Amino acid sequence: MKKIERLISIVMILLQKEVVSASEFSQLFHVTRRTIQRDMETLSYAKIPIYAKYGVEGGYALMEEYKFDKRLLNHKDIENILISLAGFEGLITNQEIQTTIQKIRGMTSTDISPNLNLSFYDWVGRRQSKADILFIEQAINNNQLLKFEYVDQIGNITYRVVEPYKLHLSEMHWYLFGYNLERKDYQTFKLTRILNIQKGGYFDA
Repeated sequence: MKKIERLISIVMILLQKEVVSASEFSQLFHVTRRTIQRDMETLSYAKIPIYAKYGVEGGYALMEEYKFDKRLLNHKDIENILISLAGFEGLITNQEIQTTIQKIRGMTSTDISPNLNLSFYDWVGRRQSKADILFIEQAINNNQLLKFEYVDQIGNITYRVVEPYKLHLSEMHWYLFGYNLERKDYQTFKLTRILNIQKGGYFDA
């Protein structure tokens, strides 16, 4: 995460929480406490009214007059969002998405104990290798070709060279959408049918 994105995130969190410690910010953004201290100094220079609260329950806070109306999202709204995300969080490999979920959690100052609890840990998508998903995601971000063997519904194996464009989760399975250079057509591939995947050369997006 770039510094400017981290600074914006800090302000967003402080708009919703009364006090956040340097340790909490450090763990959330995977940086040192000294980096967080420098971030706070930067925000102060930018005329954002942040101040430090000392003591056991201390941390950083925003001047009350700077905060917006919290009725935009109430506690129940946030609870409903987290319920919806609960089962999917374990399937997500993208660190930025994980950080976004943590920001949403940070928008409430109390522990959430919803009456409805969803769990999807037995999904096929959960059992699939996160390393493979991350491997494909990196190829998408870097505009790299993917080469792999693909098993069709009747067991035939063919060799594919694909420009990868998107990963998506549908009906408990992960899929790759891309352009098949062999067939010169856009196709969707089920990840459980992909074998011996490798990265190839680069392509123009």
